Amino acid sequence: PRGSGEPYRAPSPADAPDDAPQDLPQRRGRRFAVKLELEFRTELDFVREHALNISNGGLFVRTAHRPPQDSVVTVDVKLPNGQRLQGEALVVHVVDAPYTGGVGLAFLSDDATFAGTLDGYLASLVGDKA
Repeated sequence: PRGSGEPYRAPSPADAPDDAPQDLPQRRGRRFAVKLELEFRTELDFVREHALNISNGGLFVRTAHRPPQDSVVTVDVKLPNGQRLQGEALVVHVVDAPYTGGVGLAFLSDDATFAGTLDGYLASLVGDKA
């Protein structure tokens, strides 16, 4: 993980929505249910969608447009505070289901600004810890 200061915690099924895959070794932290606007681009397509959950390792996007597993897409996530997360992500899982399908994306960026923006946003979702 990116120096978040938190010890590693194995993900549990409760960390993911009911339709998300339960066996991704790439999961590295607590997932938060969100509805964030994002755009992702492949070599051939440009898609606007919403992310349904996010963690420090990646996000899940419900979409009918499903790039192949192991492909790399460019993501641009609009955060509620006006900041943006922009970088590349690896398609680590594809869920082929008519209404609940989508793609699991793992962030590839090791950029300090990207990490700081993401960590700050996730911290705001956690709220103040006692």
